[in-house]
Amino acid sequence: MARSSPDTDGNSATRSKPLCPRPSIDWTPKLRSKLDRAWLALGHLEQLGIVRKLTARKRNHLFSYAGYTKS
Repeated sequence: MARSSPDTDGNSATRSKPLCPRPSIDWTPKLRSKLDRAWLALGHLEQLGIVRKLTARKRNHLFSYAGYTKS
């Protein structure tokens, strides 16, 4: 997949090389356990109103400290 980027004149130029994919994650039981505990903690913080989820996506969630997002 080529990505467009501005060149030195500010014009759009297309890269000839595709972007490198991220390396895969080695999901060890220890790493999976830590991630599960982090999600559990975020859920508790959200229930208490301390953090707020800013995205409605199923993946790549974005959370924010609720004090920064209140109007």
